[in-house]
Amino acid sequence: MKITNVFKVLILKAVSYYADNHYFKMKSFIHFLLLFLFISCSNSKKNEIQLIHLEHTEINIPPEDIKDPHGLLLAGDNKFIILNGQTDIFFDLIDLTHGKCISFGIKGRGPGEMLSAVSPSFNFSNRSLNSYDIMKGDYNSISLNDINKGQNNSKSLFIVDRSEGWPIQFVPFNKSYFIVTGTFKHGRFGLFSNKGKLLYTFGDFPDSEFNREMSNIQLADGYDGKICSHPSKPLFVTVIPKSDLIEIYEKKGDSFLRINPNYQPEFPPCFEVFRMGKHWSTAACKGSIIGFMGCAVSNKFIFSVFGKGKLNDLLNNKINYPNIMQVYNWQGKHITNLSFDFPIVLYTVKRDGNIHIIYAIVEDDKNETNSLRMVKYEVKL
Repeated sequence: MKITNVFKVLILKAVSYYADNHYFKMKSFIHFLLLFLFISCSNSKKNEIQLIHLEHTEINIPPEDIKDPHGLLLAGDNKFIILNGQTDIFFDLIDLTHGKCISFGIKGRGPGEMLSAVSPSFNFSNRSLNSYDIMKGDYNSISLNDINKGQNNSKSLFIVDRSEGWPIQFVPFNKSYFIVTGTFKHGRFGLFSNKGKLLYTFGDFPDSEFNREMSNIQLADGYDGKICSHPSKPLFVTVIPKSDLIEIYEKKGDSFLRINPNYQPEFPPCFEVFRMGKHWSTAACKGSIIGFMGCAVSNKFIFSVFGKGKLNDLLNNKINYPNIMQVYNWQGKHITNLSFDFPIVLYTVKRDGNIHIIYAIVEDDKNETNSLRMVKYEVKL
């Protein structure tokens, strides 16, 4: 336990006073002082966040199979799906058991083709990959069986309701719904039915002076956070990049209540609106940190890579990606930090009893062929 100089002076003065004026009470006072220090030390240790150092285990994925990764999903035992950014095909299915990589999801305007693919999620019950085509406005699906048969095209499950704004993220929630972020006319989040119909919008943006000068649409663009939903309960978490703001919500009846309303970020979100004639765009404030980089969840914990480094330094390749992951429980308590032996670019999590397996695409500067590789970490929590 650390004791400040001021606190030391106060203790010494109290001891001196009791020694001079209350000789017979001195023994009791010393007992009280020792008890106070013991309790203070105990509370201090309870408030310390444990740091667990992890070493990677290799995953045998050829570097050429990791092209321009923008998303990483589990698709069953020894199967992964990677969302690509700058290729003509959106997805790669990597099957470690059979040692093969299958590309699927054709970019285009034709039947079964997509113009964009955001919020990919894997449905383990019917073994299919779902994603939202934000450009065409529909929600698509393709099964692993079709992928293994060489079929590249997806099928549209429904057209997304865009009557009250432009949905951006489309995340499955509590089996029957979707939680959606978007540039809504009112509210911060949208609750959609499993057919893509907007049921209602809800939630407020954090209250700050600069927020009051912006429209709801501009705020939505600036607070473009990542959403992850609980695997089996009506809970979701949102983390805001370029800050350490983490918020957890629970659906109760027709309302959503924030579980951690008293949490105050050390680095609040900050962005600016730049106007260009009739158009505008948002950008992070100068000096913004990297902050939270996405999220992954199990039914027990929330995982998010976090960095205090400057965002501009990362964008200008002056620093690497962060190698620290913060772990929270679903009540919003910061449980522990995980330290990795590589900088983390993308990640997903699988729970096996008390063991959590973190599959990650990491940055390896020593690899001249491709600086990205895939590894896994295991931690008991």
